[in-house]
Amino acid sequence: MVLMKTSYRDLLTFVVIALAIFVLYNGFQDNYYFSDDYQWISHAILVDDSLSEIFLVRGRDFNPLLTLFFWVVIKVGGMSPLLLRILCFFTFTGALFALYHILTRYFDIHPVIALSAALLTGFNVYISEVLLYTSTFVYALTLLLFFIALKFFLDGKKVLYLLVMLLAFQVKETIILAVIPLFLYEKKRGSRVLLLISTPLIFLTRFIFQAGDTGSYTHFATTENIFYKLYFLILHPMNLSPYFMSISLGIGVILILLIIFIYYLKTDRRILFFGSLFVVYVLFFSFLPRLSAKYYFYPAFAFWGCAALLGNYFYRKSKTTKYFVFALLIISLLFNYPAIKKEIEDYRILGDFSKEYIAEQAVIIKNKVDTGSREVELMIERQGDWQLRRLHREIYNRGNLLKLLPVRKHSVGGILSPGDLIPFIFYPERIVCWKLIEETPAYFLGKLEISGQD
Repeated sequence: MVLMKTSYRDLLTFVVIALAIFVLYNGFQDNYYFSDDYQWISHAILVDDSLSEIFLVRGRDFNPLLTLFFWVVIKVGGMSPLLLRILCFFTFTGALFALYHILTRYFDIHPVIALSAALLTGFNVYISEVLLYTSTFVYALTLLLFFIALKFFLDGKKVLYLLVMLLAFQVKETIILAVIPLFLYEKKRGSRVLLLISTPLIFLTRFIFQAGDTGSYTHFATTENIFYKLYFLILHPMNLSPYFMSISLGIGVILILLIIFIYYLKTDRRILFFGSLFVVYVLFFSFLPRLSAKYYFYPAFAFWGCAALLGNYFYRKSKTTKYFVFALLIISLLFNYPAIKKEIEDYRILGDFSKEYIAEQAVIIKNKVDTGSREVELMIERQGDWQLRRLHREIYNRGNLLKLLPVRKHSVGGILSPGDLIPFIFYPERIVCWKLIEETPAYFLGKLEISGQD
């Protein structure tokens, strides 16, 4: 009976979280692809011609599972973004529900507080990119898989933990850092030994798959502007904007929270897991050259996990705490709702521009190509990136959140490379692969390898 009540409560909680996020993000499902999305989709298209494409290494962009995932989705739903958007939505909400479940089941947090923490995590415009930008959904998927692995670990199902953690690591390598907080939190010697032995072995699998081509994983680290990046990485996951407060106030907030954390750690070590999870990822992402909204995603879950523990402490002392929590939820929703709607519109503008540009290129290129041949030599004009830069100025002038809007080198119009453009415009009639022959400031010269049937 207790199990049935718990299952019913969990189902109801998931529905509440999903409805809340849908209301907040409604409209995102109509947005078209943008930027890195094309790289992964084009890569997945080529899997139709050769399964070996799944294991192709492109610098740090090596993700067989993501490539396979996109391939399956495209085979089922075609090139329309809708199915991918739906899957991204449920992955995002699944990660929020997983946080709720971990808090209630393993950290003894009252369901009201745990649900509030999950919603406050999701009501954060600074992590909206993870849902609005298709290729970044790997952050939500990896965190969801980690929470599942964590559940197995805490249940004593170590084999299942290893399997799911290995899967999570193959989706996004940075999740391996979450083992550090788990090791610090775990008290059993045998479990700690398991973590010490298994984690390097899981990490080694990446080297095996990439045949040692992993040097690019470390060259990106930099200490430039590290204090500035730390400041943003601490405040944005809290849903606080450094732009709307003085730096002295921001530092004061950080110091107060640090004192509270240290005090609470002495009375309840359960906060050690989420607290160290926050520290680990804030420090790691601060060494990356540039900040992106996706880097706030893991710290946001960690921060609100800590907040749930503190909220639960006060809730057990005074039930009136729930009124404060409800007020905080309403304030957060009112603040983030208009901002997220503007973000959705920004990405719609970017996606529509890309869609129209690719359609124009498709007409030009298809008129030059005889798809009855197996191989065709083709010249593609670079065309310059002035249109894209003008669009970026339009986005910035809209006055929403700052975001990374890349102008790609070695690309057509600054939008996507010929190797990503060619498969995209010929699918599903043909599977066409681009082989570069020559690149100049004015054009790309390459060979098209054509397969597939009309």
